[in-house]
Amino acid sequence: MLPNFELNINSPMSALLVDFDICDFHSLTNYVKNLAYGKNEIIEDLSTVLAEKKGDSSTKHAFLVQTARENDRPDIQLALGFYEMSSKTHPEVSEVLKRNNLQSIPEAYNYILFEDNRYDFTKDENNSESPFETIKNEMTILPNQIIDFKLHFHRFFIINWLKESELGLEFDTDKIWEIRKECLKVIYNNH
Repeated sequence: MLPNFELNINSPMSALLVDFDICDFHSLTNYVKNLAYGKNEIIEDLSTVLAEKKGDSSTKHAFLVQTARENDRPDIQLALGFYEMSSKTHPEVSEVLKRNNLQSIPEAYNYILFEDNRYDFTKDENNSESPFETIKNEMTILPNQIIDFKLHFHRFFIINWLKESELGLEFDTDKIWEIRKECLKVIYNNH
């Protein structure tokens, strides 16, 4: 279980939470998990999770980890892993994958790591297989790495995935990236 601690209102992220009557980390994780699932307009500013009342795995978890770091909890870490996005993890993408003759595609996912346990505060998965079932290449990153670093590493991961799966003859990185964007659009529209 993640540790609970009082939030120091003198830290930048925690100061924003005063207006929401959130004074401890468990209350914050519960609040964030219950926010809508969606892409934020300004990813560079993690406070947009609060302002827009929504976020995805990147912004929600980066916001939580940044808040923990500002409260002297570097042991609560932001993780980046890759999983096989499929009709098992996201039933709503089955048509997109089927239309492109794919069973799955690799997707980057952010979550929290604490004492070798994974925590996901993105959304409730309605009878879907957890992305954690197929996580590969797990690493810890800093909250400010959810944009450029994540993007470049994700594309690199797709290149290797195409080679390993022998789909490189049929697809290239850009085509997989476009299919991925189509899948994400369906997911965002369904939440």
